[in-house]
Amino acid sequence: MNYQETIEFIHGIPWMGKKLGLEQIGELLSLMDNPQDNLKFIHVAGTNGKGSICEMTASILQSAGYKVGLNISPYINRFNERIQINHRPIGDDELTDVIGYIKNLIPCMQNPPSEFEVITAAAFKYFSDKKCDYVVLEVGMGGRLDATNIIKTPLAAVIATISLDHTKHLGNTIREIAYEKAGIIKPGGLVAAYGQAGDAAEVFEQVCRQRGASLVFSNFSKIKALGEDEEYQYFSYKNSGRYALPLYGEHQLKNAATVLEAIDLLRQKGVGISEKAVEQGFKASRWPGRFEILSRDPLFIADGGHNPEGAAAAVETMKKKYPGKQAIILTGMTEGKAVGENLEIIDEIAAGYVIIQSDSKRAVDKQILYELAAGFGKPAETADSITEGIERALELKKPEQAVLAIGSLYYLGDVREYFGRK
Repeated sequence: MNYQETIEFIHGIPWMGKKLGLEQIGELLSLMDNPQDNLKFIHVAGTNGKGSICEMTASILQSAGYKVGLNISPYINRFNERIQINHRPIGDDELTDVIGYIKNLIPCMQNPPSEFEVITAAAFKYFSDKKCDYVVLEVGMGGRLDATNIIKTPLAAVIATISLDHTKHLGNTIREIAYEKAGIIKPGGLVAAYGQAGDAAEVFEQVCRQRGASLVFSNFSKIKALGEDEEYQYFSYKNSGRYALPLYGEHQLKNAATVLEAIDLLRQKGVGISEKAVEQGFKASRWPGRFEILSRDPLFIADGGHNPEGAAAAVETMKKKYPGKQAIILTGMTEGKAVGENLEIIDEIAAGYVIIQSDSKRAVDKQILYELAAGFGKPAETADSITEGIERALELKKPEQAVLAIGSLYYLGDVREYFGRK
């Protein structure tokens, strides 16, 4: 296979297997001599913020001098971003080789693997072959039955904020969803969790007691915001450090506090991480599509807020950073999300809407989104392409307004490319 054939092969595999569970990924990895057993993991689950937590953690470990694998989903500009070492995406030839190796094993399996299982297995083999010191591993969906949960006890399990998402597969209540996320907690493990109260916290505490795991929550009352400029927001945590973080929003400070708790757990495991490495790691963190300012004049912002909690975080960041400013909303969403509730939240800062449809197989029909957006009584229209949508949004915005592209990560790569970001 060449690179293009490799990508087509990957995307031609069903997104989900015949059933949720670890049986298929276990069978595949067994045929591969279990490369995951050669690796040391930081395993990250959650509804929102897990990608940002993965990036910050990987950046800090890299700043400490380690070779760090980073396995994330989805990608923004290019598929290779899903499998990285020290922020270098896997090469085209490397990806082709590892996927070709796995493709030859699939006929030996009783049940074929899902797309995500193939990608996860490829990441494990790549990181093992490259002898990574540590791997920051993002859960795909849930945790308990997610393919990434095939690993043994990680150095640290990290759980980001929990909210309602993927309810068809994970449950209809916070308690049910938290239980699925808590599935990454292994017997005797160390766990750092986003400092949330209520049902989610109760579930994590209960599961940790049952499994003899140690649990620490980040304490948001110990975060001190120290201002911001055009590049960074500055903060300290528990009266120590002065960190510069190039990710905007109060929610990112909360994610960073959770990362700091995880770093302390890694230190307990003997991982050498200096305070200087933490400072450098935060400052070097880059996470595209998370309240990313693509242009300041005209003001154009991209955010992957794809569920109510993510949308609310983007709206609150907009209100704090640009008080009173409204935006033309450029949006497309995927199925399985609370699209009506998302739009209702975003409408607080909306001056109008341009509706697009991404290339994702799970994209919501743009006519459905248009009818929902038009119901708010503000100007709304559709565009036939992402480029047309961007240009139309820029035409519609008034000088005092912004454009906010929000709703799904799946089309933000094209938006970023329009502004020369790759």
